[in-house]
Amino acid sequence: MDGNNEDTLPRILIADDEEGIRFAMRETLAEEGYEIEEASDGKEAVELFSPEKFDLIILDYRMPHLDGLEALKEIRRQDSEVPILFVTAYGSKDLAMEALREGAYDYFTKPFDVDEIRVVVRRAMEKRTLRRRVQILSRHMDASLGFDQIIGSTTEMREMFHLIQRIAGQDVTVLVLGESGTGKELVASAVHRHSKRRNKNFVAINCAAIPGELLESELFGHERGAFTGAHAQKMGKFEHANGGTMFLDEIGDMDAMLQAKMLRVLQDSEFQRVGGNKTVKVDVRIIAATNKDLSEEVAKGRFREDLFFRLNVIPLYIPPLRKRRADVPILIDHFVKQANQQYGKEVRGISKEVMEKFMEHPWPGNVRELENVITRAVILSHGEILGPSDLPIDFSDEEMVKSLNGGLDVRFDPISGNGSNGVHEESLLEEVGVALRDTAELISKIESGSSMQDAIEGEVQKLEKGVIITALERNRWRRGETATFLGVSRRNLLRKMQKLGIE
Repeated sequence: MDGNNEDTLPRILIADDEEGIRFAMRETLAEEGYEIEEASDGKEAVELFSPEKFDLIILDYRMPHLDGLEALKEIRRQDSEVPILFVTAYGSKDLAMEALREGAYDYFTKPFDVDEIRVVVRRAMEKRTLRRRVQILSRHMDASLGFDQIIGSTTEMREMFHLIQRIAGQDVTVLVLGESGTGKELVASAVHRHSKRRNKNFVAINCAAIPGELLESELFGHERGAFTGAHAQKMGKFEHANGGTMFLDEIGDMDAMLQAKMLRVLQDSEFQRVGGNKTVKVDVRIIAATNKDLSEEVAKGRFREDLFFRLNVIPLYIPPLRKRRADVPILIDHFVKQANQQYGKEVRGISKEVMEKFMEHPWPGNVRELENVITRAVILSHGEILGPSDLPIDFSDEEMVKSLNGGLDVRFDPISGNGSNGVHEESLLEEVGVALRDTAELISKIESGSSMQDAIEGEVQKLEKGVIITALERNRWRRGETATFLGVSRRNLLRKMQKLGIE
């Protein structure tokens, strides 16, 4: 019988070596609608106890084999939440205080008062019920926003969560598909944690991050002397994952030789270490992932068709962030809280203007890019609300920056400052500085108390205004053609014109 089931009576375990005391307590509490089980000493109480079996424990201190205090400590090691009431002899207040320090909910003394027991037990049960309801509500709230460690509430994400739950318990190969940064490893990990292999290892390896000649050794291990530097036998990732799950990220980048060896593992659950002749048998569930279209790779002869069919038993597709924009606000809230906890900040949220920018941004780096931007903004923030000034300099007006850089699509890693084209934030500032018409005016503003970022933004706005007016004049003030000329959307051009006061 499970004490968590609301259709059953709450269960109480009474441990006391005096049968008369147990009888009196049992009669008193049975009248209150509780189901009672008894133990004659501390050792028996510990043996009878298991998490979620009882809703409350009553322990007498003086008992043979194991006293109440030791029994309390042992039960607390198994369950940190079940309320425990401690019974002591009259005048043993110090002992009672020690029990409270060890996690007892309350105590009473012998000879006990029947009404007092009723009140204390009722109060403890109410608190237990309240805590349980909060936990259930919290789980329901979490479930409405995601699954396991994956956050999402859109129809596409809910369908994926449902599919994970359906396939996790089935020992089949899974192929996770999605762009970089969508969370493919999180999905693979969720499948593992909800499978019958959850108590075994989950081993992940990125096939694109390791050179082909080393990847084979990483996956399958090697024998001593197999190659220069192989001074001892080494177990590979597959052996470490034996009994558990092997996650092969970016498997589309695996070379042809290794694809053939991988096919044998999938077919026969066996392989040979590099430089060895002994066949190694393993019991491993394989989950693979790729951001490539493997069917297209097969058509071009870059990926084995038979391996593709072996991997593609259950495909799981993760939509990119731009196709589930409704998830952006809840992801922001999650990453702000996460960064607050990690870096000791107290940011409460983001401004309306920043939210609008985030909802329009295409997020080419997907969830990982959003997390990096939020983390950087929280670290550098000065207030409780993240505003445009807390964002990377290129982020606030991405399309305009792109046009000012001659159409070069520069994207920054918000943490390192490195761009996808090898450009650094400092380099961009230098280029903007060269383009500024009056550097002395910029320095003057900084000397008068403006921050460097505010001063630069002011000058950039002047430059933007000049560029837009010149482009409008060149295109006879036809806004659609001007937007095309600048490489921005018409909507963004109109918004920028309004912001800069261009009529």
